[in-house]
Amino acid sequence: MNFELTGTINFSESYDIKIPKNKSEKIIPDKRYQFVYASQLYGTFFGIFVKFKTSNLDRINKSCTVEAAEFMLVNYSGEINLGIVDIEKDKIEYKNFRVLNMDGTISDLQCLNFDITVKGLEESFKPYPVKVDLQINKEKHKNIYLRVNRKLRPLHHSTSNDGKFPANEPHAVKNQVFDSETYNRSGLFYNQTKKLHKDPKAALIMPTYDEKPAAPWGSCIPGYNKIIFE
Repeated sequence: MNFELTGTINFSESYDIKIPKNKSEKIIPDKRYQFVYASQLYGTFFGIFVKFKTSNLDRINKSCTVEAAEFMLVNYSGEINLGIVDIEKDKIEYKNFRVLNMDGTISDLQCLNFDITVKGLEESFKPYPVKVDLQINKEKHKNIYLRVNRKLRPLHHSTSNDGKFPANEPHAVKNQVFDSETYNRSGLFYNQTKKLHKDPKAALIMPTYDEKPAAPWGSCIPGYNKIIFE
């Protein structure tokens, strides 16, 4: 689970980010990305990277305008590729989040939040650009963090009716591939489980695992990176 912060993000550099006008428009990836998140799903270890387009940069007062962001998922090992399928634009915001520390204490962090949905059997190395248009001010927000809240879409989630099961309804098996992150199975019986991939709760509850504090969300959901200006 993500108890510790994963690293830092530098907002002092800006790169051109092209927001596509339609889904068929191709984007040429820029290699200058910063690491923000890592996890493992379906036995595949993957990382998420980002680059930002900023303006009005003031290194003295530690402030800038974040105009856009471009995320990319890279699969490192495993047999099933994952990819980014959605970034919720209405969840790109400043918000306070409660974080469970390694020593069992709780911290309140001011975060620039991104809710990123990933899905198995998707294309790797595919850029996903989003508009941001938010002000970052280090003096106003003493410690600012970039928060990635990873969500998982079921492996066989369909956005259109394919004749096998209702539209928008997940299914345990399709094309002989079993969705092991959404379902448990024993022989012919499938049970859907939501324990591993539920959204973080607004109020932090601290259950225990082997008598040690455990986060209330599932496996490797949120990741935090401190925002710096150099």
